[in-house]
Amino acid sequence: METILVTGGAGFIGSQLIKQILIEYPAAEIISLDNYSLGQESNHQAGAIYVNGNTWEIETLFEGIKFDVIYHFGEYSRVTQSFVDYEVAAQSILYGTSQVLNFAAKTGAKLVYSASSSGLANNGKDQALSPYAWMKAKQVEQIKLYGDWFNLDWTICYFYNVWGQNQISTGSHATVIGIWEEAAKTNQPIKVFGTGEQERRFTHID
Repeated sequence: METILVTGGAGFIGSQLIKQILIEYPAAEIISLDNYSLGQESNHQAGAIYVNGNTWEIETLFEGIKFDVIYHFGEYSRVTQSFVDYEVAAQSILYGTSQVLNFAAKTGAKLVYSASSSGLANNGKDQALSPYAWMKAKQVEQIKLYGDWFNLDWTICYFYNVWGQNQISTGSHATVIGIWEEAAKTNQPIKVFGTGEQERRFTHID
């Protein structure tokens, strides 16, 4: 039986991942690690185990536990807001992820990392446009090097403006489609920044 850890498992994307794993691998033991800064108990899935804690506490929280796979989706995840929350973003992305990598390498777990598409545009030049994009890009570099240095088995996924069931629709961490949906529900104009001619890719949660 596989033992799987999902960081951010009570969040928008992590909860949907757990839901799908439970369907496809019903015999797996699934543990979520979430600090509930954005995660919600309403996103809990029956059959998974939920631990309230931070990613930088991973070694202490799971001492003696060997995971087959760690899905690391529990990072700070907003572009514009990262200018306001710089220290929070740095602790989550730079420090927290380093601890997850170290734990995965030491225990032999495969790492699946949720990277950001925000640093891919313009041949990577856009990673300098926000603290979030830069920090996420640095983690991609670190993971690849960690694989060489410490034989870490890794896979990196890039998500583009994820939307769908249980997305965050209000507040400073709302998703783009969530904001648009809320505007449509309340008969408010849908705000588009820039010229309106720019293109964006979107990924549905399914």
